[in-house]
Amino acid sequence: YKTDPEQEYEITNVTVQLRGGTTLITGKIKSNDSKNHTLTVKAKFYSNDNKTKGSVSTKLELSKGETKDFTMSIIDDVTKYKYKVEVEYIK
Repeated sequence: YKTDPEQEYEITNVTVQLRGGTTLITGKIKSNDSKNHTLTVKAKFYSNDNKTKGSVSTKLELSKGETKDFTMSIIDDVTKYKYKVEVEYIK
């Protein structure tokens, strides 16, 4: 596990949309690393006072230099909250 995953991965094109009663989170992740990894992309939603209002994650296999789309969903409307999408676990 490396301490600075922002250097190894780029997360782009993130969208957060409400579909029915479900919040859909989509985006792309690109590996800048020289190795293949199994990793977890996690989206966390926070209120203005930084209380967690929801979180969801998805596991991906990412080869060196590869870009992949990801999709996650939360069965709740968390679109009004601020959010952070990050790489949480690397194997």
